[in-house]
Amino acid sequence: MTLKAAIYARYSSDLQSIRSIEDQIALCRQHLEQKSWTETVVYSDRAISGGAMVTRPGIQDLIRGAANGHFNVVVSEALDRISRDQADTATIYKILAFHGVSIVTLSEGEVDSMHVGFKGVMNEMFLRDLAKKTRRGQTGVVNSGRSAGGHCYGYDILPGEQNGILTINDEEAETIRRIMRLFVEGKSPRSIAAMLNQEGVAAPRGSDWRASTINGQVHAGNGILNNELYIGRRIWNRRHKVTDPFSGKKRMRANPESEWVINEVPDLRIVDNELWQAVKLRQQRHSRKRGGAKRPTRLLSGLLECTVCGGPMSIVSQNRYGCSTRREKGTCSNNRTIAAKELEERVLAGLNNALLHPDAQKAAAREFHAELVRQQKATGSERFQLEKAIAEAGRRIDRIVDAIAEGVATTALKQKLVALEAEKVENEGKLAAMGSEPVVSVHPNAGELYAELIGSLVEVVSDPSPDADEVRSVLRKTIQRICLEPRKNESGYNLVIKGDLAALISQDGQTTLMMGAGVGFEPTTFRL
Repeated sequence: MTLKAAIYARYSSDLQSIRSIEDQIALCRQHLEQKSWTETVVYSDRAISGGAMVTRPGIQDLIRGAANGHFNVVVSEALDRISRDQADTATIYKILAFHGVSIVTLSEGEVDSMHVGFKGVMNEMFLRDLAKKTRRGQTGVVNSGRSAGGHCYGYDILPGEQNGILTINDEEAETIRRIMRLFVEGKSPRSIAAMLNQEGVAAPRGSDWRASTINGQVHAGNGILNNELYIGRRIWNRRHKVTDPFSGKKRMRANPESEWVINEVPDLRIVDNELWQAVKLRQQRHSRKRGGAKRPTRLLSGLLECTVCGGPMSIVSQNRYGCSTRREKGTCSNNRTIAAKELEERVLAGLNNALLHPDAQKAAAREFHAELVRQQKATGSERFQLEKAIAEAGRRIDRIVDAIAEGVATTALKQKLVALEAEKVENEGKLAAMGSEPVVSVHPNAGELYAELIGSLVEVVSDPSPDADEVRSVLRKTIQRICLEPRKNESGYNLVIKGDLAALISQDGQTTLMMGAGVGFEPTTFRL
């Protein structure tokens, strides 16, 4: 039988040639020709690190292709092209093996569990060693008086052999001093950002000015108001990046001060000491006023979108939502706000109506029936295994009893007899506890039960107590976004809710059986 083969190729920061993908594919095709295998599909990830599976669309498509039976074997240049993360390598290998798909690489040949274990460890060690070498090199760059980071607002980077040497950009330096003076005079970072955007002043990285661009984080030393390079003091290695194993995203973690690399660079000073200290004094006063209190997360925080500019909506005044882009940058024309309580009540009422729609109730009944069928099959399989184990134990017990009757009564044989009898009794007890086989049928009051459950769900979500936090968390995960659309010729907003209502039912512990795995509703969009 001719094998159907998929090719996988990847290049990342350690192999920065876009031709690498084509070269890998060409080598794999040569191997397919030698083996007389049929090429079915090519998957690739370009300029993506092999350290996190979740951020690589190519490997995700490959896994879906394996699940759908599109190929029997995956061919790649080497196992480290598949993944450099030890856990991900093992996971991919297990998933493909489950679907009957083998991995063949030009370096290792047919990959087995030993390759996965050994190469996974080696690849992970490579990543750690690469990170150490990169950091060591950056430390040397900083100690030589050059910049190890990217572009810093207020400076230009010299090209060619002087790469990494900073010089002051006079125009940007004046903007930095102006921002600090305005802040000391009492202007908020938000109003300063809006002013700069209205004047068309170029912002860092070519985007719009935001309050966070100016304010930054004092402890991290970022933002216009906190960058000590502006007073001629370069601090490097304040923080380091770590990869979130669930999302694959990079997170920043603080390094202890003992690991900071600090150099005095007076020729790069932009702000005098008097202005800098005045900024720090106002920041301290502002910090004492706030008292470090953290605002509670609201039910809909992070889910709201302004349809005028596409930006997020957030609390802009006491208990009222408005456009964050207008507030932070001053570049959106949407000046309407909506009370948080009104918005939450409308969203919950809309969810209640949508989930009680006749189509939703029919889907719930279908899934209820499908779940019972699945449970019956699972129970039947478990019953069969128990019955099989009991019968086998009985046969083995009979053989041992016959052997003892014939005079073969060793201690080991007697111990085995006792163990088999105990196993048989235990399995008989499990079988008896299962009772008679369930009969699959739809509950006569399934519709009423569903309506009651939905009412309870919405009621629990509305409960402000900490006891309802878990249910509110489920609700937030199932709503993709809520678009606030200003009404034409009248005040207020139209709401467009987008999300997966099935997941809302399936994740609620009380209604899991009603919706099974949540298959039954398509991702939903409805207007309020």
